[in-house]
Amino acid sequence: MLSNPNARNPQFKIGILAALPLEAHAIRGIFGHIDGEDAETYAARTFIKAPMDMNSYTTGKIANHRVVLAHMPGMGKVNAAATAAGLQASFTELKLVLIVGICGGVPQAQGQILLGDVVISKNIVPAEDAIFHPYGPGPEITEQPDFGRPTSVVRSLLAKLEDQKTDLEKITCRHLDCLLQKPGFAQSRYPGDTEDQLFRPDYIHKHRDPHDCDCVQPGKSCTIAKHSSCDQLGCEPEYLIPRGRDESTTTLMLHFGPVASGDQVLKSGQHRDRVAKTKKVIAFEMEGAGAWDYLPCLIVKGVCDYADSHKNKKWQKHAAAAAAACARAVLDLYESSIEQDEGMTPLQQRSVAESRVLYYDEIMGLNQQAYLQIETAEEKATMKSLRSGPALFDRLPCISETVYNHYDRQHDPLCLEGTRTAVLKDISAWADSQNSNMIYWLTGWAGIGKSTIARTVAHTWGAQGRLGATFFFDKVPGGGKRSAREFITTIAYQLSSEFPVLISLISEAMVKDPNICIKSLGDQCQKLILRSISRARSILNGQPIVLIVDALDNCETSEMGIVIRLLGDISSAGVRVFISSRMTPTISFHRRSEHDGRFRAFELPDIPREIIDQDISLFFQRELQQLNTNWEEGDSLQQLVDRIGGNFLWATMATRYIREVPGLCGRRLSMLLDSGATVSPIEAQFDDMYLGTLSDAMPSNLSSEESSIYYGLLRRYLGVIVVLFGEIAPASFYELIGLEGDGSGADGIDVHEVLRNLQPIMDISDDRHNKESLIRLHHPHLRSFFTSPTRCTDERFLVDPKQAHYDALHGCLKLLSGVFERSQNETGNLSSDQRDHMVDTEDACTVWEWSPAARYACRYWVRHLKSSGAEVHPGDPVSLFVKNHVICWLEALVQMGSTDEASKDLECLASFISDTQAYEFGTSLRELSRSFADRKAQIEQDHSMINQLTMENLDRYDG
Repeated sequence: MLSNPNARNPQFKIGILAALPLEAHAIRGIFGHIDGEDAETYAARTFIKAPMDMNSYTTGKIANHRVVLAHMPGMGKVNAAATAAGLQASFTELKLVLIVGICGGVPQAQGQILLGDVVISKNIVPAEDAIFHPYGPGPEITEQPDFGRPTSVVRSLLAKLEDQKTDLEKITCRHLDCLLQKPGFAQSRYPGDTEDQLFRPDYIHKHRDPHDCDCVQPGKSCTIAKHSSCDQLGCEPEYLIPRGRDESTTTLMLHFGPVASGDQVLKSGQHRDRVAKTKKVIAFEMEGAGAWDYLPCLIVKGVCDYADSHKNKKWQKHAAAAAAACARAVLDLYESSIEQDEGMTPLQQRSVAESRVLYYDEIMGLNQQAYLQIETAEEKATMKSLRSGPALFDRLPCISETVYNHYDRQHDPLCLEGTRTAVLKDISAWADSQNSNMIYWLTGWAGIGKSTIARTVAHTWGAQGRLGATFFFDKVPGGGKRSAREFITTIAYQLSSEFPVLISLISEAMVKDPNICIKSLGDQCQKLILRSISRARSILNGQPIVLIVDALDNCETSEMGIVIRLLGDISSAGVRVFISSRMTPTISFHRRSEHDGRFRAFELPDIPREIIDQDISLFFQRELQQLNTNWEEGDSLQQLVDRIGGNFLWATMATRYIREVPGLCGRRLSMLLDSGATVSPIEAQFDDMYLGTLSDAMPSNLSSEESSIYYGLLRRYLGVIVVLFGEIAPASFYELIGLEGDGSGADGIDVHEVLRNLQPIMDISDDRHNKESLIRLHHPHLRSFFTSPTRCTDERFLVDPKQAHYDALHGCLKLLSGVFERSQNETGNLSSDQRDHMVDTEDACTVWEWSPAARYACRYWVRHLKSSGAEVHPGDPVSLFVKNHVICWLEALVQMGSTDEASKDLECLASFISDTQAYEFGTSLRELSRSFADRKAQIEQDHSMINQLTMENLDRYDG
C-alpha cells in the first residue's frame, strides 16, 4: 500500500477528544505508554503539529495503537469544532476518533440507565432547543436536520461492539477495576447505590422554604440553589423514583443509541423526557455536534447525572473513569493495520513492551486471545517472566494521597509567574548542575510557601520527564502525623510507573523476597530501589531522576531519622532528592548527623521581606482583580500585604475567603483589614494550625513532674518573648531574663533546648551563643494568639501578658542595677555621700559599651512596668531602682539620643506611681519630669544637669 506523501504523523490512527481535565486525567490512566515519560522519547518529539494548530496533545500507546489525546480548551461544540479542525490538520491519517467523557443520561431509556453506566453513540441528534432551555418544560421541539451517518469504519466497529456487548461490558469492568487501583484514582471509585437518586421530572431543585429569590417563581431556581446539594436544600425523598438492578446484573452496563448534542447543559427533567420521546435519544452531551463533520467520531461517555436540575458532582469522576475504561475496551476490539514503530531505540521498545505487558497482566483472567495480541519476542519474554504472580502494582502498597498530582490536590496553588523567582532559579540551577550535592533542602516556617514551591517544581519536572516520585507528608485525617511505613513502597510504585524499565527488576526483587514489603524500611530501600536502579543504570543511560519529599516535618518523629538516612542512600544511587520542611530540632539534629552539610540549603526566611511582600502583592492583584470592589484604591492592597506578615498560606486562605461569596467580597475584605475586629475566620483556621504545630513539636515522654516544670518554664520564657518591644539575639535574651549566656537554667534544665522546640513558630538559632540572628515570631498574629484564652485553648502555651511583662520588668531592673553598680564601683565605690561627691555620670554610664540586652532594658523597662499593671510601693524593686539609679538611667537614655523618650518615660513613670500607694514618691517624680521636659535642650548640651535636677526634686523623698 502506497503511503500518502502529504500525510502528517501517519503512525497515529486513533484520536481521543476530552473536554474536561477530569476526563483527560481518566484517559491518561488507560495509556499503556505515554510519550515523553522517558528521556529519549522526551528528547525527540513523536509528532509534528500543523501550522496554526493551537491544540495541546498527549501521545502514546493504548493496546496496539498509537493514540493522540487532544485536550480541549473547554466544553461545547465550538471548542470541539476548533479542536477537531486542528487535530485533523496535524494527524491526517486518523481512522477513528473517540469523544470520551461524561454526559447526562435518560433514566428510562432502554429499560433503565443508571449513573455510572456508559453510553456509546450510534448517531448524533442535534438538540439546540433541548439544551438551550435549562429549567421548566421548555419550548416546542423543532425539527432540525440530522448529522450525516458515521463512516464505514465506525459503522463496522459499532456492529462488532453491539454483537459482543456482553464481552465488551466484562472487559470494560476489568479495565475499570485496574484503573481505580492506580495512584490518583481513589476518588473515582463507585459512589454507591444510595447516591444514585432520580427525582420526579416535575420536582425542581430549589429552595423549599420562602426565600427572597427566583425560587418563589414557578419553574424557577435561584443561583444559590443551583450550586447547593439536595441535602442542603432539603429535596424530599418522597419524590424519588426507585432505582437499582438485581444482584445478578453487572454493576456497569453499556447502552447503544442516538445521543443528543447541543451547546449547554440540560437541567430540566420534563424537557429531557420530551426530547427523549421525540428524538429517541438515550443521553445528552455537548461536544459531538462540533467534531462530527470533521472526524470519524464515536461518542463514549459515562452517565454522571440525569440531565435534570438535581446535579450531583459526586458521580463525575467515576463516570469519567468508566468511560475511559470502556474506550480502552473498544480499542482492544478495534482492528487496524499496525505498522512497526521504526526508529525506536531499544530503551523505548523495552519500555513500551513492559508497559503493555503490565497492563494486560492487570486485567483479571488474561486469555489466549489477549496473549496473541502481544506480538514481539521481547513482549512475550517479558510476559512469561511477569505472569508468575500478581501484577506488580497489585502487590506494591502505595499511599496515593501523597502523590503531588493526586485528584484531591488539583486545586492546590502553584507559584504565579513572576513570583518566587530567586528560589525557583536556585532550584533549577541545582537540578541542572553536575555538582556533588545530590540533596536540595528547602526550609522555612509554616505558611511561607514551601509546599507551593514543591508542587511547582514537581509540575515542571513532571513535564520534563525527569520526575521519578513524590511523597507529600501532609497531615492525615484527625491531625496526626503521616507514618513512613509505606514510604519506600510508594516511591517504588511511582518509579515503576514513570520508568517501566524498573518494573521487571522490582518484580524480581519481590519474587525473591515475598515479604519484603513488611520488612524494615532499610531492607525495602536496598532491594526495591537501590539495587533496581543500579541494575538499570546502563539502560537508563544517565537519565535524570528526581525525588521530591515535601513537609518532612509532618513525618512521625520516631521515623524521621530513618527517612532522612534513606534519602541520603537514594541520593547516593544517582537520584536527585528535593526536600522541604520546617527546621524543627529533630530535623536539625538528624540533618547534621546524617548528612553533615552534604546538601544544598535554601532558607526562605532569608529572602528580603520587601521581595516577599512584592510577590504577595502581585498574587493579590492577580487573584482579586475581577472583584467588583475598589480594593485596589487607596491603601487597601498595602494594608492587606502588611497585615499578612509575609505568610503565603495566609494570603491564599484570605483570597479564598474573600472570593467565596461574591456578594460579600467587599465586606470580608474590610473585616480582614480591621485590626480591631474580632477573630477572623482566617485567623481561626491558623489557630488550629498553630496548636497542632506546637503539640507536634513538644516532647512526648515527660513524667507528670517533668511536664509541670517543663511547661512552666516554657510559658514563662515564651511569655517574655511574646511581650518584648524589640527583637534580640538568644544570648541577649538569656542575659535579659537572668540566665547564663548559654541559656542554662536551674534544676538542670537547658532553657535554650526548651525554646528550640518552638522553632516551628519562631526563629531561634541553634547556636545559643549567636549574637546576630534574632529571636522572631513568624507572624504578628502569634502575639495575640498566645495571650488569648479563646484562641490558644491549650493551657500549656497560654501566656498571661501582665505576668509576662512583670517578668520582663524584673529582668530589666536586675540587669540595669548590676550594670550601674559595677560602673559606680569602678569609679570609686561611691555610696555614703554619693550626692555630695558624685562624679560626672558621663564617666560612669558609657552606654555604647553595654550589651544589647542592657540597652534594651534601659529603653523599655518603663513600658513593661506600665503594661504589667503592677503597683509600686516604697521599698520595692521599682522605687529602689529609681532612688539609686535614676541619674545613670536618664544619662544613658540621653547618650542613646533618646532625650524625648526619657522625658516621656519620666512622665509615664510619675503618672503610674501617682496612681498607686507610693503617692509622695510619684509627686516627686512628676516634678522631676516637668523640670526635665522644660530643660531638654540644655540637658542634651550639658549632661551634668541631670544630676542637679534629680537632687533638687528627689531629695525630699526618702522612701
